[in-house]
Amino acid sequence: MTNFRGFRAADENNVPTLYIYDDIGPAVWGMIDAETVIGELEAFGNVDEINLRINSQGGDVFEAFAIYNALLRHEAQVIVDVDALAASAASLIAMAGNRIRMAENAMLMIHDPWTFAIGNSDELGKVIEVLDKITQTIVDTYVARAGNKSDAETIRQQMRDETWLTAQESIDAGLADEIGQAMQVAAHVTPELYARCPLKPTATSPKPAGQFQRPAASMRPYRSDNGGTANKSTDLATVKLRLETRLAVLYKPKRCKRLDCAEY
Repeated sequence: MTNFRGFRAADENNVPTLYIYDDIGPAVWGMIDAETVIGELEAFGNVDEINLRINSQGGDVFEAFAIYNALLRHEAQVIVDVDALAASAASLIAMAGNRIRMAENAMLMIHDPWTFAIGNSDELGKVIEVLDKITQTIVDTYVARAGNKSDAETIRQQMRDETWLTAQESIDAGLADEIGQAMQVAAHVTPELYARCPLKPTATSPKPAGQFQRPAASMRPYRSDNGGTANKSTDLATVKLRLETRLAVLYKPKRCKRLDCAEY
């Protein structure tokens, strides 16, 4: 059983459970990657149902699509529970659920993908072209899940506006199926990353009693280059700097055409 980032467990009905309670991206950066999730899915073996629990502010769009597609391919029924927040790329992963439940106090956020790019006008133009294609695939994913409750034009505008949806609003839009019991789980979010984030935690805000506590940063390992694990600090206060640094390195001059780490 994997006990870092994405991990599995079993509830009283022996249903394997996968938790996505962190940022989505390369494992070397201490994030949840597709390889980790797919490895857990394979370890589950032949099961009829899988429970996926989400509390994530999103991350790398391509890692998210790889996880989404792996869930769709799995023969088991996938039951998604949004425990606090499914934002950005995490909301895409949620769309793979055969049934999507949201805690009464949970939220789902959709917005336009973004990236860093450096180069001349031709190179930047190609980046824009590819980013537009990524945007369309995201719209198509939401529309496929929404059915007749939301059309492509509505979804596209909501993405432009960076829309934060309550559980009931998500159901009304066709992006969730039912409302579950409210949970005391701290939303995994860095408000500064978003233009319209309604979650503005302060240093003096008390934590509710019994609130889920994420492992200490020094105790959360990440996968090393040789396939082992090592400890690396991944506290929320460093998430934004980590993303900016990673992308700035990837998109240095003459490499701006790459979109393998487009954030969503």
